[in-house]
Amino acid sequence: LAQERQSGKLVVSGVEAGTNAAKSGIKKGTVLCTVDGSSVQGMTLDQVRPLLLGEPHTAVVLGLRGPQGGEIQDFAVIRQVPRGPGPNRPSQQQQVPLRQPSPPIPPGHHLQQQQQQQQQQ
Repeated sequence: LAQERQSGKLVVSGVEAGTNAAKSGIKKGTVLCTVDGSSVQGMTLDQVRPLLLGEPHTAVVLGLRGPQGGEIQDFAVIRQVPRGPGPNRPSQQQQVPLRQPSPPIPPGHHLQQQQQQQQQQ
């Protein structure tokens, strides 16, 4: 999905073969008009993305209009588990690894370090 700069329309920029969107008949170049019956006119891609992603294996109804205009057609799509890196899916390089918390610093520790440094000088 991409947002046209001049019109602000949200346009399907590509459909991966084998995805539920492709199986539903969604084509490149169609314009997204509604998500679950609510208009997305005037919304940014960042505002619409969470509406589209939702929980895997749940349905979302997309109201789409062809690139040449015409009537809005509803397409029911079952959300899939996201694959690979994407805007809402960090790549492995972007993921922050979980680590064990550092042990607590004992009270006065910084003072002991300062005293040791002064003694060494």
